[in-house]
Amino acid sequence: MKLPAILTAIISVGVIAGGVYTLDATYARDAGVCRIEQRLDRKIRSDDANRWRQMMFQLEDRYGKKQAEQLPEYREFQRQWENALRELQR
Repeated sequence: MKLPAILTAIISVGVIAGGVYTLDATYARDAGVCRIEQRLDRKIRSDDANRWRQMMFQLEDRYGKKQAEQLPEYREFQRQWENALRELQR
């Protein structure tokens, strides 16, 4: 390859990388995008809390509330559920 072709290729890659960086800095960091990301994170945490609570209910249905509370799985689910609720309150 000749020197002008190599320089043209390097400059082209630099221009494309600069354009992508500019678009990312302009639009991906926008307040609207941040709000959507926060809502998504909150939804994920809420789903986790619901999932842990549902697992606790399943054990209560299967073994009864008093017996289920003595199971190590139930205590682990309860701990995870409480952690998920704490995360939601932040």
